[in-house]
Amino acid sequence: MTPADPVLDVLNEAQRNAVTSDPDHCTLVLAGAGSGKTRVLTHRFAWLVKTQDIQPKEILTVTFTNKAAAEMRGRIERLRGQPAGGLWVGTFHALARRMLLRFHEEAGLPGNFQILDREDQKTLIRQILRDLDQPRKARDVADAARWISLKKGEGLRARHIEPENKREEVRLQVMERYERRCDQSGLVDFDELLLRCVELLRDHSAVQQHYQLRFRHLLVDEFQDVDDLQNAWLKLLAGDERPLFVVGDDDQSIYGWRGARPRHILDFQKNHKNVQVWPLEQNYRSITPVLEAANALIGNNDDRLQKRLWTDRPERDPITVFSAPTGGAEATYVVGKIEQWVRAGGRWDECAVLYRTNRQSQPFETNLNNRQIPYRVYGGIRFFERREVKDTLAYLRLCLNPNDDVAWQRVCNVPPRGIGAGTVEAVRTAASAADGSLFAVAQEQVKSQPTSRAGRALAEFEECMAALREETQGCGLAEALRRILDKSGLLAMYQENDRELEEVRSENLGELVNSAAAFEDAWEPDEDDGPGLTEAFLDSTALQAGERGEGASGDAVQLMTLHMAKGLEFPVVFIVGLEDGVLPMTREDSPLEEERRLCYVGMTRARQQLVLTHAYERLIFGRMSSGLVPSRFLHELPDEYTETEVPKDFIPPASAFLARYGAGAARPVPAADLDVPGPGTAVVHPKFGSGIIVEYEGRPPQLRVQVRFDDMDAGVKWFMYDYAKLECR
Repeated sequence: MTPADPVLDVLNEAQRNAVTSDPDHCTLVLAGAGSGKTRVLTHRFAWLVKTQDIQPKEILTVTFTNKAAAEMRGRIERLRGQPAGGLWVGTFHALARRMLLRFHEEAGLPGNFQILDREDQKTLIRQILRDLDQPRKARDVADAARWISLKKGEGLRARHIEPENKREEVRLQVMERYERRCDQSGLVDFDELLLRCVELLRDHSAVQQHYQLRFRHLLVDEFQDVDDLQNAWLKLLAGDERPLFVVGDDDQSIYGWRGARPRHILDFQKNHKNVQVWPLEQNYRSITPVLEAANALIGNNDDRLQKRLWTDRPERDPITVFSAPTGGAEATYVVGKIEQWVRAGGRWDECAVLYRTNRQSQPFETNLNNRQIPYRVYGGIRFFERREVKDTLAYLRLCLNPNDDVAWQRVCNVPPRGIGAGTVEAVRTAASAADGSLFAVAQEQVKSQPTSRAGRALAEFEECMAALREETQGCGLAEALRRILDKSGLLAMYQENDRELEEVRSENLGELVNSAAAFEDAWEPDEDDGPGLTEAFLDSTALQAGERGEGASGDAVQLMTLHMAKGLEFPVVFIVGLEDGVLPMTREDSPLEEERRLCYVGMTRARQQLVLTHAYERLIFGRMSSGLVPSRFLHELPDEYTETEVPKDFIPPASAFLARYGAGAARPVPAADLDVPGPGTAVVHPKFGSGIIVEYEGRPPQLRVQVRFDDMDAGVKWFMYDYAKLECR
C-alpha cells in the first residue's frame, strides 16, 4: 500500500498539476475566487523542499498582507512538521525592509532607520503644506500623500518629475521637502521601502548577486495586485535564471486607484519564456447560483484571462435582488433578513453588509443600533493607530533616534509642558532654514534662551528624554515601555480623564506592554544582521498599522466596503447601494471594468446566501436624491439564478424593467397618453451617444426625460424633451 503523501494527496487534480509543475519554468496559477490559492502556494513550497533538493531559506515567498504571511508560515510549519523560523515569507514591504537593514549603508540609510506609518506621513505632509502656505485640509493632505505614493510606485523621485501644471508644481514642491525631511530624520514610508530596495538592487550588482544566489525560487501571491515598482523588484531578484511561480486572478484586480497594474498578470506569458499556465476553477466556497451569476457578470469584461468557476455543492438557492423605494427601506429590509438568519440558528457574525464607500454604512448602523443588534464596522481605528499607543511608541522611537522629527513633534508637549504651538512653529521654521532636525534646533534654543518660558519648557522635555534614554538602556522591551509610561507622565495624564476613557486607554496601554512582552518572547535575531529587538518591534507595529483591514471581533454583524471584503468569506452577504453612479461608481480612477471586478469580488464572498439591493431614492450628503437608476450590473445577471423582491404595495418606476432585463430587451413603453417615447426606448444623443430613456416627468411643453447613457462618463442625465435632440432607434 502506497503511504499517504501529505503534500499532494489533499489536492485536486488542477491544484496538483500546479504544485508539481516544472520547477525550471515560470508558472502562472490562475486561481479563481475560493479555489484554494493559498493551499497551492504552501504546498508548492513544501513540494520544492521535499522533492527538489531546495532548502527552505532558498525560497522567497511574497504576500500582500501580514495576515496572509502569518497564515502561510503556519501552514508551512504544519506541512514540514518544523518551526518556520528564518524563512523569507512576508509582504513586499517586510521583505524589502530586511534587505535594507542588511545593506543599509549601500542604500544610503542609517542603521536605525524607522518606518513612517500612514498617519505620521500625513502629519509631516500637513506641516510641509503649512510651510508652503498651501491649503492643508484632510483632502489636500490625502491628495498629496496619494500623489507621492503613486509617483514612488512608478519608481520616480522628485528629481525625475517634470510638472505638467500648477497643481503638479505644488505637489512636486511637497514631495521634494518630504524626501528631504525623511532623509534628515532617518525615516522611510511604505513606498520608500520598495523604491529604496529597487534602487539598491539595481545600482549595486554585488547586492543583487547576493540575493539572486540566495533565492533559487520566488513564489508570489495575489499577483494581479502588483504595481510597477513591485514588479521591478521581482524582476531584479529573479534575473534571467530564477523561475517565478505566481498565483493570482485578473478578475479580482480592484486596486488600480492605488497603482496596481493588472497588465502584469495579463501579459505574464508575453513577458516570460516557457510559461506554464494552470487555471483553478473549482470553487470550494459558494453555491452554484452565486458562481453562475458571478461568471455572467465578469464575462462582460473584455480584457481578461478566460476561466469559469464551478462547484459540486448541491445547494441551489437563488440570489435575491431587492428593489427598495428608499435607502431607509433598504436598510430595514437588510436588517430584517439578518434577524431572520439568526432566528433560524445562525450567528450575527455570519452576515456581512458590503458597500462601495464608507459613507453608506450610516443607515445600517442606525437600524442595527435601534434593534440592539451587535455590529462592527471594518476600517475603524486599528490598535497601533490609537492615540495613546502612538504617543508611547513615539517616546520609544525618540529613545532610539533623537532626530526623529515626527516623533519629537508628536510628544514634545504630551503631557503638557508649556511648549505651545508658537514655540513648535518657531522650532520648525528654524529647523527648515537650517536644514536640521527639530531636536538639534531645540537644543540650540535652550542654550541661547535658557531663562525664557519657551527655553525652560524645551529644556524640561530634553531632560525628560535624556532620563528616559538612560532608564531604558539595557532593559527589556516590555520593561522599557513600562518605564516610559511611568517616567514620561503619559499614564498619569490619561488617568486624569473621565473614568470610561481612563479604563479604555489604560487597557490599551496595558495591552501594548503585553504585546511587547509577547514579541520579546518570540523574537529571534535576524541571521542577516537585522535590527535589534526594539527596532524590530517598532517596525512590526508600523507595518501592522499600515494593514488595510483587521480580523473580526466577537459575534457581530460585519459592515465593510467591498475593497475591505477581499480575501474574506461569509455565509450571508448583502451588497447594497447597487445604483449607477454608486456601483458602478463614475470616477476617472475607477473604470467600468474595475468596478465590475469589484462587484464580482463582493458576490464571491458569499457561501450560502447572496442578496443584492438598490433604492430609487436615498439621502446623499444630507439631501434626498431621487430618480436613482438601478445598477447596470443587475441586468447582467442570469434570470434563472435570481429572484426579485419588492415591498408590498410598492410599484417600482419603469426603470426597474431596464435594470432587470437590460438594453437588449428594451422596448418602447407608452408614456401615458403622451405622444412621446416612454421608458425603455433606446435613443441616441448627438453629444453623449447611445442610451435608454428610464424616466420622464411633467407634460409638454415642460416634459423632462431622464436618459441613462452607455458611456460611463456621460452617466445619467435629465433633459427638457424639446431640447434633448434624442433620435429614437
